[in-house]
Amino acid sequence: QMSARTDPPEDMSRFLTLPSFVEGTASAPVSKDQFFQMLRKCKPDQLPQTDMTVDILKTEGELVLTERWAILSALGGGEAKLMAVDPSTAHLRLVPWAGVATLLQRDGLPAQPVKGRAFCFLPLPAETGLPVHVNGYFELSSNRR
Repeated sequence: QMSARTDPPEDMSRFLTLPSFVEGTASAPVSKDQFFQMLRKCKPDQLPQTDMTVDILKTEGELVLTERWAILSALGGGEAKLMAVDPSTAHLRLVPWAGVATLLQRDGLPAQPVKGRAFCFLPLPAETGLPVHVNGYFELSSNRR
């Protein structure tokens, strides 16, 4: 069994900052066209980003294993935003959303660097060679490769 908690606990609500901006909520969904209109108007300092510390707890019988991760997720500004809202690339539906996660501790002890992997919300079959995991709103083929 696995569970997660943020430190401090009230940070858990911040986890939804980016998904809410990009996709809206169940009661107020945002279409892709609405998202791109908001993105086009948004000033760089208004683009959502979130950073937090998350503890992952894995229970195996009586044993509880804990990992502490630092996570940063943001909508990109600059060239990434310009490319996403450029009319000549609109058909690509580019979303400048990316994040990184690094393992800080394992069972309360400093952790060794991870073998970084690429994610598009789920793991991809690619290692990045970086000491962090990288998540992006990548355009994938149907087999996720």
